[in-house]
Amino acid sequence: MRGFLLAIILTSVLLAAPAELFFSGAVVSASDTEITVRRRALVSNATTKTFLIDADTKIEGKLRIKANVTVRYVTAEDGISRAIGIIVR
Repeated sequence: MRGFLLAIILTSVLLAAPAELFFSGAVVSASDTEITVRRRALVSNATTKTFLIDADTKIEGKLRIKANVTVRYVTAEDGISRAIGIIVR
């Protein structure tokens, strides 16, 4: 019975935790509080996504317009994406 309850608790914790996602592209705009990145595909239209930056965001490299970056992020239930880490390539 304990194992069953533990499995239920672990499942609920895992489902409640937001999944980390990745987005790569070129920086379109950047400020102290947010970054906008545009990803271009050969076949389809470009996709643009904006991420919030806070004190917990780890940034590796210097952010600048047109720099290629990979953003690791989570999306909250309200649809806002928060950058966890940004790697400038």
